[in-house]
Amino acid sequence: MPIFELDDGRTRPVQPQQPRTGTFVAEVRALLAEQLGAVVGEALFPVRSRVSLPEHADAPELLALDGGGRPVVIEAAQVVDDDALIAALRHTGIAGRLTGTDLARAYHPEPTRFANDFATFRARAPFATTSTRRDGARLILLCAEVAPEAVDSLAALCGLGSNVTVLQVGVIRGVDDRRWLEVAPLAPHEPERRSVEPTGLRLVPAAVPVSRRDARAGGPPLPPAPPPVAVVAPMGLVVPPEPLVVPPPPMAPSAPVVRPGHALPDLAVLAKSRRAVTLLVWARERRGQRFEAMLRGDGLLQLPDGAVFADPDDAAAHAAGGDRLVDGWRAWRLGEGGPTLAQAAGR
Repeated sequence: MPIFELDDGRTRPVQPQQPRTGTFVAEVRALLAEQLGAVVGEALFPVRSRVSLPEHADAPELLALDGGGRPVVIEAAQVVDDDALIAALRHTGIAGRLTGTDLARAYHPEPTRFANDFATFRARAPFATTSTRRDGARLILLCAEVAPEAVDSLAALCGLGSNVTVLQVGVIRGVDDRRWLEVAPLAPHEPERRSVEPTGLRLVPAAVPVSRRDARAGGPPLPPAPPPVAVVAPMGLVVPPEPLVVPPPPMAPSAPVVRPGHALPDLAVLAKSRRAVTLLVWARERRGQRFEAMLRGDGLLQLPDGAVFADPDDAAAHAAGGDRLVDGWRAWRLGEGGPTLAQAAGR
């Protein structure tokens, strides 16, 4: 849905930005958990969320049912490339073959819970649908950008019928650095590629101690900050609770930010073949750690703090705080549960 800014009686279009690197999946999960019906435009019955599964589980972001009992697969990918599209189609195909028993097991260990809760959902749904599970599963894909390599494939899928819906998530910055998330159908012809939201946003303290006093006025203790509240705005805009961000500690001198001039040949070839910025994920499940980086179009790796590296080992060591015993080629994966850099580069 187009958004325009009114300025002295004149209008100009407002171009949302891509959500900043490393926040897209978390913010989409918050939207699906708190505003599912408003985001997808219909009442859905959540069966299983990906957050309840292991880190590297091959599963969609959300498996749900519509009012007619038809499976609905909801996927989230900041940049839809060929790999993300194939994974989404694989998950949709699997969902279309699920039986009632499979859905009940995915929903809750107690078999009767699924039937009872879904019957209650259908009774309360605002309107009934005529679709059935015989029609196959539907796919709803939330993204911020579509890679050039996937534009034609995605257009062909969307042209086959109503089984595939693509929603684009954008960020609009308001006054006082407020962030508004726009969720709208993907435009068939985007005029230009959206810029990425800058990472240097206003920092919000994690908490305000009750004993803290205003140093300038010397007054009574300041009250604690009110909890953030999610607000649903008009025109399909959803405002999630503003995240509480703590400034990172200063970087130790022993871990300087490296800014190389040239990428490694294997990474340069891989980045060129993908033709889009690629999210890299490194999960250390036993330590409860998760790191992210971006494989840029020039083949260099960039971390959320702005550090840029040519060698995946150096990028992993920097992300882990100086741990040099890391094989970055096998630690970094392309997206959530994707192949390692070594596998993607054929090493």
